[in-house]
Amino acid sequence: MSSIFDMDDCILEAVDCALEAKAALGVDICDVSLVKRYWDEGEVGRGIAKDYEYPIAPNPSIREYNHDIRLTDGGAIKKGDILIKGISRKRYENECDIDGSVENPGEEIFYKICDKLYQVISVSKKLATWEVMVRRLSSQEYYNG
Repeated sequence: MSSIFDMDDCILEAVDCALEAKAALGVDICDVSLVKRYWDEGEVGRGIAKDYEYPIAPNPSIREYNHDIRLTDGGAIKKGDILIKGISRKRYENECDIDGSVENPGEEIFYKICDKLYQVISVSKKLATWEVMVRRLSSQEYYNG
């Protein structure tokens, strides 16, 4: 008899395979990556920064919001915000892997979508995927790694 834990693993595996098949078709508009920025003086904005890019695999889908939307729980989606859908929970097990949070004061994490940088607004956990709402950075400086 299989346990619930085994069924969860089967669901994560099946969804990950489906996401991989979708990505293989090449139907996504943009590639999505995480960009980790490290500042050499140990504090954001101090010294020289170096960026390292890590593609999200399989590549997730995006949905761009073209209008401001007021949400009933006090939040708001602004024009230009992007919802990144279908980040595999099998490959990115913990929210801290994709939520943009850092412990080091000399580090920043962004999403890169269509060669533009975005910061995380919120993360939603779905059955076998993550959804991440991001907002474009006003400063688009990109430091070569």
